[in-house]
Amino acid sequence: MRFIISKGIYCLLPVLLLALYSHSAFGQDQEFVVRGTVYSAETGMPLAEIGISAMNSPVDPVSTDTVGAFEITLPGKNEQLFVSYPGYKGKTVFVHGRPEIDIWLLNEGDLSVGDATEMLFREVALRDIAGAAEVSRRTDL
Repeated sequence: MRFIISKGIYCLLPVLLLALYSHSAFGQDQEFVVRGTVYSAETGMPLAEIGISAMNSPVDPVSTDTVGAFEITLPGKNEQLFVSYPGYKGKTVFVHGRPEIDIWLLNEGDLSVGDATEMLFREVALRDIAGAAEVSRRTDL
């Protein structure tokens, strides 16, 4: 009985070592460099001095150069970038392992699909609604 238990432990030992090795080799993200350019959505021109920071990691923020280009080093491929500048709407960009990203910023007053919209409600008479049915009573006939 003792031989069977010790033999089982020796069979599991390589499996455990392989699991520990694969976790140390593949479980940690490698540093990932993202390059790109930031453009104005209104003019199509590159924007200089735009701030870019990583949202979920302690990475130093960077700024775009005079031609709108940037380069930031992230701890992994699945990070989020936040791009902001006064006069433009802040934007969150998901990296998803892309080494090059072009970012288009909207002006502060522009509307986008993601913006919350205000919907106005008003009362409408039942006869003005297409397909509405009215309830009639027997005494009305």
